[in-house]
Amino acid sequence: MPLLASSGGLLRLFGEGKDDHRIGDEADPPTLGKEGRQNSRSYSSRDLAAHTKLKFRQPGQGTKDEHARRDLKLELLQAERDAANRKAKGERGYVQDQKLLALANGSAESAAPSSENGTESESAAKRRKMLQEVADLDKDDSDDDDDDEEDDDENGTGAKQDKGKGKALDLSDADEDDDDSDDDDDDDDEDETAELLRELEKIKKERAEEKERQERERAESEQVSRDEEIATGNPLLNLQAALGHSPAPSTISSSSAATSFGVKRRWDDDVIFKNQARGVSETPKKEFVNDLLRTEYHKKFMSRLTLEPNVLLFLFPSSKAAPTSPDTAAAALSSPELNPSPPTCATMPTRLASSFALPPPDDPLRPSYTTRRDDHQFAKQYANLYWLRLVVLRKRVLERARRKWEGAGKLEGVKTPPRHVKRLLEVENGKLCYVVGTVYVDMPLKPNVLEDLARDHHITAPPPREKYHSASDEIMLEDESGRVRLVGKQMDEAEGVFVTGTIMAALGAETSSGDFEVIEYCFAGLPPQPALKPAKPDGGEWVAIASGLEMGSASDAADVRTEMLVEYLLGEAGEAEDQDEAVKISRLILAGNSLARPDIGASASEEPKKIKYGYDSSLYTAKPTEALDAFLAELAPSLPIELMSGETDPTEPTMPQQPLHHALLPNSAMYEGFTARTNPFWCDIGGASFFGTSGQTVDDIFKYLEGDDRLGVAMQTLEWSHIAPTCPDTLWCFPFTDRDPFILHQTPHVYFVGNQPRFETRLVEVQPAAESEDQTVKRVRVVLVPKFSETGEIVLVNTATLEVRRRRFALGE
Repeated sequence: MPLLASSGGLLRLFGEGKDDHRIGDEADPPTLGKEGRQNSRSYSSRDLAAHTKLKFRQPGQGTKDEHARRDLKLELLQAERDAANRKAKGERGYVQDQKLLALANGSAESAAPSSENGTESESAAKRRKMLQEVADLDKDDSDDDDDDEEDDDENGTGAKQDKGKGKALDLSDADEDDDDSDDDDDDDDEDETAELLRELEKIKKERAEEKERQERERAESEQVSRDEEIATGNPLLNLQAALGHSPAPSTISSSSAATSFGVKRRWDDDVIFKNQARGVSETPKKEFVNDLLRTEYHKKFMSRLTLEPNVLLFLFPSSKAAPTSPDTAAAALSSPELNPSPPTCATMPTRLASSFALPPPDDPLRPSYTTRRDDHQFAKQYANLYWLRLVVLRKRVLERARRKWEGAGKLEGVKTPPRHVKRLLEVENGKLCYVVGTVYVDMPLKPNVLEDLARDHHITAPPPREKYHSASDEIMLEDESGRVRLVGKQMDEAEGVFVTGTIMAALGAETSSGDFEVIEYCFAGLPPQPALKPAKPDGGEWVAIASGLEMGSASDAADVRTEMLVEYLLGEAGEAEDQDEAVKISRLILAGNSLARPDIGASASEEPKKIKYGYDSSLYTAKPTEALDAFLAELAPSLPIELMSGETDPTEPTMPQQPLHHALLPNSAMYEGFTARTNPFWCDIGGASFFGTSGQTVDDIFKYLEGDDRLGVAMQTLEWSHIAPTCPDTLWCFPFTDRDPFILHQTPHVYFVGNQPRFETRLVEVQPAAESEDQTVKRVRVVLVPKFSETGEIVLVNTATLEVRRRRFALGE
């Protein structure tokens, strides 16, 4: 019953039924409300107290008694001894730790009586066992040292060590006697420390002496070996070996001066000029040569076929074997049976060296077309470009207008010479005057911003127009003050003259309607021209100019024409006259559009696929760049090439176009003769100044005019002293704020325009004005270079006479 009561009490303590989560003897009545119930007395197990009992160290966990029984000094000495054994074991002159040995022996003797009486404690037994192990280890080491000492005694080097050991043993005996007295422990410790320090100094001294002895013996041995080598290497002292007999064995030693002079090596091994070429390869080092005619392979090939430099042998008759060497070839040529008449030889032609130069970077007359980082700030306004153009060219236009209109008798029927009005808004009605300003042509058909906006909203835009000209066009002249419309018979009859962006002087008077009726007009004219100084007066150099190669197109005929062009420029095609002409070509200029436009086809209308690596072959092909690179790499070793950028080339379309990146043409970029150039491009070749564009400037101006005279447009750009007046109206260009690079400050000798429909040329000669200080006649060769992919034509220009030749490459003609 008590057990049951106790069990019931336990059950009662932890609760029963649905109230088993409560602690107590009674549960709250379920009929009471929330306010009538008592506060809950339940607790979480995590809130209960934990770790209510202190923990103490158990035996084996470093208790106080265990620390009291430990001999820390002995353990420290033993640890030091072990470390010293690991570090110094095997070294000569090593001395055991006598203090540790004496301490171990004393501990063993002091522990013996207590063991006999049976009163030895557990800690004492443990200490004695440890000391015994240390003593055994020292005994083994002492045996090894005794063996070494015996060996040293034979050589007279072990006396000092024995003496030191005796002192150490005497010291250990003294320590045993002193341990009986507790009053003298401190004095004994000091004496022991001093004795150990003296012993340590002695050991160090012995080791230093031993090391010095070893070094002395080594030096003596090396000296003996050196003397032996000197004696045996001298043939005068070793005649037997010098005469080729077997050498006698060497008997040289440190104790004997006699020698047999045995030769171990040749007597001339130490001669000054012996083995001077050792390590030098007789095979010449291969070096890269940027000329196929000067490579090692070409030299070896020509050495088999030539008797003299630059002389080729023709084929021998088939009935006789051809000679295989120059000597046999000469004999064969002199043989009357094989060759009754003197052999016919042909001298290899040599290409003329090109004299080429670029204008200096700071040349004010021919500025560089390489853009700077500041030129790419498209947030700037283009008004600065028009203002700079007007400021620079106004002075030249005014100077020409004064010479033409001011002065007595310059204008027929005009008694009072006209005056210059600086501002357009200051022109008076009915008074004759002349003004200078920028031409602006209001053209309804010209592209505007609304068309670009329509493209952004996906509204079908009209196709691009070939011409912006229409009958409703109006020509205006403007300056800083305002704008005035130009009218009159001269304006109606002029064709191909007025283009937006040109700087012009107009002579006339204001009408009642506010328009300006023009009687005459003039532009800046041709700028000064340097004298033509041919580098080679006897014939000069020929420069080949081509454009529109469009490499990589799908046309097989274009590929064949390109291969014919390569053979012609290398002198491998045509007759002797053609080869002689090709040899005189000193440089090739490619005026843009060297790569074909990509033919995407039906894939352009489809949505492009997302490719993680590489590129989509349906939208891009590397064939054009690979074909152009192969074409240039074939010509560059023999012919210098200047590659200008074009409209279809992978570079910025904004004028001036920058050179193509060399990574596009990796093979041809390695040659010194190949260089990518800007568009436009200035250079001096053979004493003549060359200037040209890839054709965008003339093509854009051509849209403003009604006629089809492209050659007249090119000549008119010289009259305007500006090659791209439509920049930035309808031709893209950089927003320059400090210069207008398209202004001509110097007249070139050759002015070429690439990518034109057909070949045209004219020699422009301008006579100097009577009042001008420079009375030199200006001569300019204007050349329109056709597209090679469509016509198969290139142009040759002579630098001395400015003569022009056209060469055409076609199939079946």
